[in-house]
Amino acid sequence: MHLEDWSVTSLARFATEPENAHAHIVYRLKVPVCTSDMAHLEPMKYLAAIESAMTEKLKADRGFAGLLTKNPLHGHWQTEIWTEHEYTLDELADYLDFKNCLLHTVLVNFFNQRSAA
Repeated sequence: MHLEDWSVTSLARFATEPENAHAHIVYRLKVPVCTSDMAHLEPMKYLAAIESAMTEKLKADRGFAGLLTKNPLHGHWQTEIWTEHEYTLDELADYLDFKNCLLHTVLVNFFNQRSAA
């Protein structure tokens, strides 16, 4: 699959393994999402649904835990930075189809709770 076929949105950073073309894609968030035990569940569920839908759209590795990424400063990786834009979760969600998302029910419940508030 070619990068131009993905059409998710402008990537912030793309780091590629030169030997096998495996890559990590990074988006910069405007507002960080807390994932500690002190965090609110709704933003974490929303982020999880976005990650799930993005994984489906990009045909990415479902087993990737997302805890680490390639170091963009290390000379081994081919790194490109395409934008300094900071995305909101809503902006990222606008590019995604959640119907086939593993967390579709979570997302539907999230939006129902948001609209009821």
